[in-house]
Amino acid sequence: MNGENIDVTLVQTPQPRALATIQGDLDELLSHSKFSPLEDHWIRAIVTDKRRPERPMDRLRERFPHTLQLEFAPDGGGSDTSVRAVDISVLSPVEVTTSFIEYVSGSDATEFETALIQQAVERVRLDEVI
Repeated sequence: MNGENIDVTLVQTPQPRALATIQGDLDELLSHSKFSPLEDHWIRAIVTDKRRPERPMDRLRERFPHTLQLEFAPDGGGSDTSVRAVDISVLSPVEVTTSFIEYVSGSDATEFETALIQQAVERVRLDEVI
């Protein structure tokens, strides 16, 4: 195609609902009345909780059934898309795994999470011995 004889036609399409971006911690997004007028909009939600909440998309869709996109930006910052290398030759399996949790959640692994990881590592070690 050389660009000649090209016709462009504008086609009007209905937009059944408006688009909106909402931002805040999940509890605020789910409970604050300022978001009430947006409940029937298509939603892009930016969740700013320090730790990723459980089932955020499911919970958002209970109030905003047309939620299309979910991003995590702790403390209102941009989403972290950086990549970080970990030298697994100097870290224990528990340290590698808790480092991953810290990377994806934005905060330290909890004592409970660390204990679960330690149990899993021990089970694998026992299975390797048997």
